[in-house]
Amino acid sequence: GVQGQQAKMDEIRALQEELQRAQQSGSISRLSERNCVQLIMKLKELELLNVLYTQDGKQFVTPEQLEQEVQDEVLVHGGRINMTDLQQIVNMDLSHIEAAVTNVMKHNSGYHFIHGEIISETYITSMCEEIDELLQEAGQVALGELCTRFNLPLSFLSEAASERIGTHIHGVIDQSSIYTSAYVARQTARIRGLFTAITRETAISPLVKEHKFDDRLFNTILHDLIKNGRLDGDLHGRGDKAVYVPGIVARTQAKWVSTFFAENNFIEYDAARQLGIHDGKSFLLARCKGIPLVTCVVSAQLVSICNAAVEEAIASGGWIDAAEQLPTPLSSADVAAVLARCDALKKPGTAEIFCDTKVCSRALIDSSIALFEPDLVAAANSLPPPRPAIEEPDSKSKKRGDRAKAAAPKSELPDVLRTEALVAKLSTHVAEADDTFLTELANQISRPLQARLQELQRSVFVAGGESGERRKLRDENAEKFRDLFITLRLCERGLALFKDDMAAVHKFLLRGPGLDMLYLVLQIQAADHGVALQAVTPDNAVTAAKNFPDSVRPALVKLAELLQGKTLSPYLDAVEDASGELDVLIRKTDKKREKGILVAAYEEGLAKLRTEFEPATVLHRVVLLLFQKHTGNLLRAPGPAVPKLVAHLKGVLSDAEHALVLSFQQRVAKQLTDKRKAEGDGVDELAKSLEADVDRVKALVATAPDA
Repeated sequence: GVQGQQAKMDEIRALQEELQRAQQSGSISRLSERNCVQLIMKLKELELLNVLYTQDGKQFVTPEQLEQEVQDEVLVHGGRINMTDLQQIVNMDLSHIEAAVTNVMKHNSGYHFIHGEIISETYITSMCEEIDELLQEAGQVALGELCTRFNLPLSFLSEAASERIGTHIHGVIDQSSIYTSAYVARQTARIRGLFTAITRETAISPLVKEHKFDDRLFNTILHDLIKNGRLDGDLHGRGDKAVYVPGIVARTQAKWVSTFFAENNFIEYDAARQLGIHDGKSFLLARCKGIPLVTCVVSAQLVSICNAAVEEAIASGGWIDAAEQLPTPLSSADVAAVLARCDALKKPGTAEIFCDTKVCSRALIDSSIALFEPDLVAAANSLPPPRPAIEEPDSKSKKRGDRAKAAAPKSELPDVLRTEALVAKLSTHVAEADDTFLTELANQISRPLQARLQELQRSVFVAGGESGERRKLRDENAEKFRDLFITLRLCERGLALFKDDMAAVHKFLLRGPGLDMLYLVLQIQAADHGVALQAVTPDNAVTAAKNFPDSVRPALVKLAELLQGKTLSPYLDAVEDASGELDVLIRKTDKKREKGILVAAYEEGLAKLRTEFEPATVLHRVVLLLFQKHTGNLLRAPGPAVPKLVAHLKGVLSDAEHALVLSFQQRVAKQLTDKRKAEGDGVDELAKSLEADVDRVKALVATAPDA
């Protein structure tokens, strides 16, 4: 053993001597600093070495070493360091430091990069422990104050605190503050105690201020107490207008409202306000399931009662004051709203409403007009020949005040048409009616009575002064005028079926039948006033109208100007309004007469079609007849409108019929195009194809439409 140890010691001494000789000997070859730098650069270029320069370029650092230094510095600085400070410490370019920080965070979830600072979990934990100390001292702390204290964004601090509630922070957190459980419990107990003692509807905002509740917790706690049934009540409104209604109060209010509504079929909004109900209208609608009016809610049963009374009045040809059928507290506006919901009044021409609440049947209005017939006949025989216009009595200024009226002074009205005379006679005809209602009824029948008086005056004048031949010609022109007017009204009804732009058809009707109708009026007026009348066209119609006397000139000029319009309806309305003034009265359209015009128009079109063989003309006539046959409406239209009519017929013809008409129309269009281009043989073949189908197309309208 001793010899072995001695051998080892000898070996060690020999190695020491060899090391000493090596240290004392000079280097045979040695690398300079520049050579070392070049060597490192070459190795880096060959990607055999990965190192980073320091900012002064005197040192090299590996990425791994830089990452370690970053973590060390974060630790040294208590878990939080700014990137600017870190750069100065490690003496590296900021881009290298950012890359190192990214790698550190990638491989270690315990680091966060917030607003240019690196923060570790250690720092966050210590921060939360400090927050807990503050919380336990104050009972609550605002997150906004903590953000200022720790210079951190609210979202980050709130998330960090939320994750450590129950571990490092002993309390509860909401969107704006952190509270201790004891603090929340004290607030909850105070709120529960106060609101349990409330026995009437109370505003919330004053209570919060008076009792110094934490307004950040108040709403949450109060809603939770109500939701969980700890408080018997409910909240109405929001913000400063919020009101707490105890359950006993709400149940009492609801019971009273339901009972009153069930017994009376209505309840006023004022009644809810008097009960102290916040937003009374919504409350009543939710509890009563009724119909909201201007000042109250009514039941559907009440509307049905009123509707039945209105139906009975219309059926008996009388009148009714709807206000008497409804509860007294309802205002005139409420009664008008109920009448608007009555089905009996939705059919046009059945009744009129006067004084907002009184319903007068059409039969009563007609019988009231007929009541004055003897007086009108007597007046027509005693009065001078009719003037262009007679003013009607004072009309309802609020409802009809914007209507254009004739400008004749009231003093020129015959006694029989004065308002006082009309009301006096109506009082004997309409039972139990007050003067207000009778006055409005008088205003309603005044215009028809004036028109009838003018008609009787003209009859007397014609019978006494005109020759038989002239009277006959005048009557013929008047009948032609009325037939043309009805024809255009029927065309207007047909145009209403189209959704497409039918401007071309409107223009065609205005410049065609519309011009003919104006010419008939001008002929009648020319004979009456001795005015020479030349041929009238759309271009010179206004000039021709200006040659007539002042009494009829404005009405004639207006009609002539409307011929240049874009739609038919304004012209027809103007004709109807001016008919009495122009001595061509239009009587109420008779369904029998309309039917006669429709039948005659169809037969006339069919007769012309039988002798027509030119494809384009055949197509035009057939399409118009098909429209009348299948829609029951009349229409006159120019050739360019045919494609739109064909498209419209798709919904009324069978598939086979529409396919035939559409094919025929397409071939007619192609034929017209080819003729303009003069494409020889193709035109002949197309003509033969059309000729072969002419009879088939005509057959579609061979039978008259159903009566």
